[in-house]
Order: sequence, then structure tokens, then C-alpha cells
Amino acid sequence: MKKERSVVLVICCIIFLLSFIVLPPFFRSYIPKEKTIVGTSEQPKLKILQCSKYFKEELYKVSSNTKYINDAISVNTITYEKLDQVPEDSVPNSSITVSEELNLFKALNNVDIEVNDTTTVVTVNQDLVDNNPDHIDLLNYYQSLDDQKNYYETIGYKCNILES
Repeated sequence: MKKERSVVLVICCIIFLLSFIVLPPFFRSYIPKEKTIVGTSEQPKLKILQCSKYFKEELYKVSSNTKYINDAISVNTITYEKLDQVPEDSVPNSSITVSEELNLFKALNNVDIEVNDTTTVVTVNQDLVDNNPDHIDLLNYYQSLDDQKNYYETIGYKCNILES
């Protein structure tokens, strides 16, 4: 003889089993899986302004590499390299000399100057600008990309912009 099941128990079992079919699509639509895409993360946009100039009378090559991350200036590294001779096609000097520029930087507070045999490297960053608010000439070396390029080209430098 077969035992009869109650109708309520059968309906509960049907609803329970039906939930295995209905709930996964429901949860997929209301609680989506987090998408992780490898290799397409937002990289900072890097630009470097490279400017250089030869000073005939003092026999120096001055190079400036200004680094911009997401169009905000990060650091300006100015290298003064003593030469034995300058190229023939170099442009005559402007009104400012290498000695005047180096004296400007040496007069600053907390300046990072690295001196080697024939090379002097000056690093201009936000800390240097903040620590020397009275030196207005320092702002010429720490500007936005277009202003920095215009400043250097005005005083006779040749400039290139590198982007990544």
C-alpha cells in the first residue's frame, strides 16, 4: 500500500526545486559579477619637455628635461655640461649666462644641486618652489607645458615634446 503525501509538502518541494532554476538568473541581473579587465587600467599620461642650448662664450651645453604627469608638472631637471668646444651651428647667447643661472639656484633654500667633474644637475620641484616664495625667477623653471616651452624658446633653447 502506498502512502499519500500531503499537498502542502509537495508544493513546498516544487517551490524549493524551482528556486534552483529561477534564482541564479535573478541574482546575475541584480548582483552582477565585478569585471576585471587585465592590462587596460588607466595609465598616467606622461609628457617630457626636452630643451637644450649651447653657450658659446662659457662653453656650456644646458639641457632641461621637464616631466609632466597628467599635464601637471612633476619635476624639472636642468643639466649644465662643461664642453671643450661648442658646435659651429649653435645660436649666439641670450642675455642670461650660465653663471647667473647657477647663482640663482645656489641662492635658494633646500635646492638639490649635484656637482660632478664637468656636469652640474639642478632639480626644480614643487618643494623647492614652495620653500622659496620670494624668488619669482624660479617660476620660469616650473610652469605648465606650453608656458615652459614658450619661456625656453624665447631665450634661445630648442625644444621637443615626448609623449607616452
